[in-house]
Amino acid sequence: MIRYLPTIARSHYYTQRILPPSLVPVHITNKPLKLPRSRFGSTVRLILTEDDPNDKGYKGDVITVRAGYARNFLIPKKKAVYATPQNFKKLGITEEVEVVQKEEASDDKKAADLLKKYFSNKEVIMHRNAESNESGTPLHPGLVRSAHVREKLSKQLKIDLEDHEKLILSPQVVEHHELSNEQEIDAFIEKIPNDEEAVIRRVGVFYAKIVLRGDFMVPLKVRVVKR
Repeated sequence: MIRYLPTIARSHYYTQRILPPSLVPVHITNKPLKLPRSRFGSTVRLILTEDDPNDKGYKGDVITVRAGYARNFLIPKKKAVYATPQNFKKLGITEEVEVVQKEEASDDKKAADLLKKYFSNKEVIMHRNAESNESGTPLHPGLVRSAHVREKLSKQLKIDLEDHEKLILSPQVVEHHELSNEQEIDAFIEKIPNDEEAVIRRVGVFYAKIVLRGDFMVPLKVRVVKR
């Protein structure tokens, strides 16, 4: 997710802390606000549970790292945990947790708005076997699952969803005239049932809803065409 918390630097690496200035150790110096590339650069925020040998920080620091480095090394090696309010409390880092929660809620809303804007003129295209390219034509054989769309979302639009972010399909074909503006699209995806097993079985234009942290929903257009 996109994060907008002020950053603190140690050496040439950027870390983040929730401690007020009076509690920041003297070997850390404040730096101007830096916005990590986050989702568009696949980064995540972590709390280090021990000193990092690669100089990314010390135990208790909140750092921003590449998602792959977190997923493949820091998390499985138990060197860090995700920077959530629950984990702050588990680690005994309680200063200004309420402030962080409010900031994170605001950040999550900004991240959802940014992703929504990015998707506004884009769509994921899925190719399947069908007798014709006419909207409503049954797929045979085959269907489209949410996992298929997640994979194409990464390849086509360069967006990787985190494990906790859901992508839920609507099996209803949508004609262009039915959803003519942003408000109608938002209203449509709010009514999509939270069925992660839903599939698409026809050619046509569909919508999926992506549920982000904070339950913010982002619409994604999915176009299924004849292979």
